[in-house]
Amino acid sequence: MRAHAILRALAQRYRVFLLVLNHPPADAEARASLHALCAETAFLPIGLWNRRDARIRRIAARWPSAYRLLFPKPYEWDRIARTDVALPFQVREFEIAHVFRLYMAPLLNHLRAKASWRQCQLDLDDLESMTRGRLAAVYKASGDNAGATQLEMEARQYEQIEREHLHRFDRLFACSQSDQERIQKLGLHPSPEVLPNIMSIGNIPEATPHKGLQLLFVGNLGYAPNSDAVLHFCRDILPRIHAQIRRPVTFEIVGSGAPRTLKMALTNQPHARLLGWVNDLTPHYARADAVVVPLRAGGGTRIKILEAFAYQRPLVSTPEGIEGIAAVDGVHALIAQNADEFASACVRLLRDPVLCRQLTTRAFKLIQDQHSDKILANIL
Repeated sequence: MRAHAILRALAQRYRVFLLVLNHPPADAEARASLHALCAETAFLPIGLWNRRDARIRRIAARWPSAYRLLFPKPYEWDRIARTDVALPFQVREFEIAHVFRLYMAPLLNHLRAKASWRQCQLDLDDLESMTRGRLAAVYKASGDNAGATQLEMEARQYEQIEREHLHRFDRLFACSQSDQERIQKLGLHPSPEVLPNIMSIGNIPEATPHKGLQLLFVGNLGYAPNSDAVLHFCRDILPRIHAQIRRPVTFEIVGSGAPRTLKMALTNQPHARLLGWVNDLTPHYARADAVVVPLRAGGGTRIKILEAFAYQRPLVSTPEGIEGIAAVDGVHALIAQNADEFASACVRLLRDPVLCRQLTTRAFKLIQDQHSDKILANIL
């Protein structure tokens, strides 16, 4: 979503030649959208995130010394660095090379002999070293020691890559002020800029009347922090909500990529409904009394937070979930430090409709002021 928003903003001013190291979108409407935005598009699938390779690394992580010897670079970085990519466009001279995410940077080495550009800029999206370090803590807490060890080693590998490569870009974009400050403090780049995540504001759905408490979580469930957040909510927070109210409680979980372990765990959760991918989120937001973001790890800023604000639904989040967004507890959302506070916040929203209206009104203004298309285009 971030990459597409930036692409839309760039296309307002430039002729964009889009190179994607993956298959084209399966959805015909998505393909047509990209073609409409770009002068040319090229999709070169290189088998990034190959399951076999990932499995080998995961097994090797049981022996850290061997892992470091066999895999001195993170998987994505190494895979792209070893793939010689031909330039698929007739145009050879560009004003700007815009790179999305740090691990795509090795692609520039392949293209330098075939094309030139006046300026090179990198959108970090998030700091890979910090994100993977946080993920390692989540894996460790869940008992996955091999996964935690692998992520800890990748975090250190990315720390080295960040020190070696970030200063080489003419412009460097972070998605939040907190990430910008980290980059400056570590001396990774002389002048990093904040390029905020944005949310296009459409029609606000009318609330759907229903009984009880309806809670909503939206996210890619193949992303470990999201699946961990769902399990944490079901195991640690839902029982606390039930202890405080007698009304029925429903927890809707929307998003693709749910791992088998999550599906199995949710079979024992009668109040949780795993819906998978949906074409239209509007009806799910319409019947949600609150959107919950019980994240315990991650990086960047969560678009799911901005989306809830845009749909004008009250939100309860952990500090980790709302990090990087200038939302204030009790002003734009309710921010809970632990499971007890999170459950009480959800119940409080059910019992206080005036507070809900105040939160959603202020949060919607925050979107308009700090996370709009216009702001993104002006920065770029």
